[in-house]
Amino acid sequence: MKTKSIVNLLEISKLFVLPAAAVVALYFLITTHDAWFFTTEISLAALTVGLVLIRLFLAPAALKRSSEPGVLYALLHKLDKGSLILVNGPRPDGSSLLRDSFVTEHGLVTNIGYGRAKETRGFTILVFGFCIFAVYMLLKKTWLALAPLGFIAVSYLIFLLVRKKLSDAAVLVAFSEQGLLLYGELVDWKNVRDWDFSYGGENLGEFITVYHGAPQEEVRETKVMYTRLDIGLVDLAMLLLHFKSKYGQQ
Repeated sequence: MKTKSIVNLLEISKLFVLPAAAVVALYFLITTHDAWFFTTEISLAALTVGLVLIRLFLAPAALKRSSEPGVLYALLHKLDKGSLILVNGPRPDGSSLLRDSFVTEHGLVTNIGYGRAKETRGFTILVFGFCIFAVYMLLKKTWLALAPLGFIAVSYLIFLLVRKKLSDAAVLVAFSEQGLLLYGELVDWKNVRDWDFSYGGENLGEFITVYHGAPQEEVRETKVMYTRLDIGLVDLAMLLLHFKSKYGQQ
C-alpha cells in the first residue's frame, strides 16, 4: 500500500468517527422501540472506541509492510502522533526522502496556487445529509435510496471539475532547490527551522506553521492555510519533508 494512501486512510478514519456514529444512532432510533436512548449511547461509545483502535493498530501494521517505512513514520510523526503509540523499536531509516525522484514518484506538485473552490463546508454538510437520507431509505428497503447516492456521485464529480477550473493561476507556495516560496518571500531551506500541523478552531481551521529565520535572526512563523490552496495536507507534508531533508542540512 502506498505511503500517501495509508496516511489518507488514517485521516479519513478520523473524519468518519462522527458520521458513522450518527448513522448507528439513526439506525437504533428507527429500529428500537424500547430503551432507545441507552442503546444509542452504548452503540456510539463502542463505535468510537472501535474506530480509534483501528487507527492505532493500522499504523504499526502499515509500517511493517510499507516500502517506505521511514517516510511513513516521518509523516505520522508530524501529522498524527497518536497513530504511533503502539510502534516499538527504533525509528525507521528515512533515506528515501533524499531521492531525486521522490517528487515525481509520488506525483507531487511543487507550484501551488489558491483553490477557491476548496471552501467546501456547505458541500460537505449537503452530502452528509443525503447520506443520512440514503441510510434511512435502505432501512426502509426502498430503491429510492439510489437517488441520493447518485446525486452524491454526480455532485462530487462536478465539484472536482469546478475546483480544477477555479484554481488561481498565481503561485503562492512553491518548492525548489533554491528555497521555499511563502506568499512572495523566498526562504532558504537552511533557514527553515521546523514546521508542524495545527488546528486553529472554527476561524482558522487546519493549517501548517513554518518556522523560519537566519541563524542570527529571530524565528518567524508563517501559517500555510492549505485548505485554501490547491493541495492536500499529505502532499504538502511530503514536500516539506523531502525538501527540508534534502536541501536544509546545515
